[in-house]
Amino acid sequence: MDKLKVETSDLRTISDALLVIGTEFQDANENSDTLAEAVGEDELAGRIKDFAQNWDVRRKDFVDKISKLQQNVQHGADSFEKTDKQLADGLTGDN
Repeated sequence: MDKLKVETSDLRTISDALLVIGTEFQDANENSDTLAEAVGEDELAGRIKDFAQNWDVRRKDFVDKISKLQQNVQHGADSFEKTDKQLADGLTGDN
């Protein structure tokens, strides 16, 4: 392989998507309350709330991992762009 091509715009799109996913996981308990109210059946509403609350610890772990992944992807895009600029400046003599 004689070239490395990285589409940093794709990395930024992934980073943005990870932010949305992380927010959805973080807000899942609140969203479950809204869903529970909307179903109109007390037993089902209770089960929805129980399920969401039982997932609190696991969800926090997911949110932490998604956040770290998002930061790494963002950092990767930033690093590739910085390196590309430095290489281009070295070739053109711009500093």
